[in-house]
Amino acid sequence: MRTCLRAFSGCVGILLSFIFSPGAATADPGWRLYADSTLGYSLVYPAALFDGAPVQEHGGITLTSSGGARLYIFGGQNPGLRSSEAVARHLSGADEIYEVTYRRLAQSWLVLSGYLAGSGQRSPAEIFYERIAFAPDRNFLAGFRLVYPPAQRALFDPIIRTMGRSLKPPGSERTASIAPPAATNGGLSVGHEAWCRHNYATYDAATDSFLRFDGTRVPCVGPAQQ
Repeated sequence: MRTCLRAFSGCVGILLSFIFSPGAATADPGWRLYADSTLGYSLVYPAALFDGAPVQEHGGITLTSSGGARLYIFGGQNPGLRSSEAVARHLSGADEIYEVTYRRLAQSWLVLSGYLAGSGQRSPAEIFYERIAFAPDRNFLAGFRLVYPPAQRALFDPIIRTMGRSLKPPGSERTASIAPPAATNGGLSVGHEAWCRHNYATYDAATDSFLRFDGTRVPCVGPAQQ
């Protein structure tokens, strides 16, 4: 009897370890392609892990889950043709960053990962992983930031590699659509302003810019008036 119980217990342990293993947790994350027709960048993301309706903003989309995870897919101009080092330094110094534990830079992309600040900015809270890719001329960039509670590492850690490898920089889809907004009589075209107001709740026509999720105000890149 004891032998049977030990055997049964071992089988249950194996079964439970399989059910709660990272691979099993993400067996079907519902991969979906996001392709931006304005900037021409694309990314594969795990749509099934986010139950909130996608919100179009930040030059891309924002997804949320009831478990507290958030995924920001974004794109826009790269003012001053900043290098990977300059962009990484700017992001690392943001108020919401508690600690950067992983940093990898290349000429055409960068990766930062670590923890966002908790209450009072004195303790780590959520995990973040951010990857950015630059257009060949460095005028534009695109990327994603994945934020999730430490308790959900088994769910999200295994899918980061797939997302990162799938990110295609601006110009990959429709290079011809990347162009500065047209102006009419020294001002913004009606079509461009209307498009920016529709896509970005924080859009300011006076500066032709919107407030990105990281607190940076960046230029709106949208279609010109036809």
